[in-house]
Amino acid sequence: MSSAYLAIEPASEDVITKQQVPETEAEAGKSIAPTFVRVCNDRDAQEGKMTRFDCRVTGRPYPEVTWFINGRPVGDDATHKILVNESGNHALMITNVGRLDNGVVTCVARNKAGEVSFQCKLNVIEKELVVAPKFVERFSTVTVKEGEPVSLSARAVGTPIPRITWQKVQ
Repeated sequence: MSSAYLAIEPASEDVITKQQVPETEAEAGKSIAPTFVRVCNDRDAQEGKMTRFDCRVTGRPYPEVTWFINGRPVGDDATHKILVNESGNHALMITNVGRLDNGVVTCVARNKAGEVSFQCKLNVIEKELVVAPKFVERFSTVTVKEGEPVSLSARAVGTPIPRITWQKVQ
């Protein structure tokens, strides 16, 4: 069994205009190196949330586009989806941002006439982990005479940082 995401974007006027212009045979044989006409910017994304990187590329023959995160190629998997439409719009959608997605996102467009790329940074804001408080230093039983000062100390760790309160039992 497999699944897919379908992203439908309306055709822009410049795409419709280009489709109506006939190519001459000489123009059809020319190769044109890829060019990005739109790229995305650096961004912050909350761990566990969704983010999307969009770009638009032109070239002849139509360029092959590859996405990378920290130098590793990205393909469709449980949390990463590669989206493409006929207008030259490409997207990398991360449906569940994880800590391994933190770093540099690179998009490379390549055809027989050349190669071009751009990079942007993804800063993953980690979820705050909740860790139950745990005493790492407990006070010990002490004997003092009535009216004498006494000092008791205790220390606990956890996330968020635990608040220690004291109670005197009669």
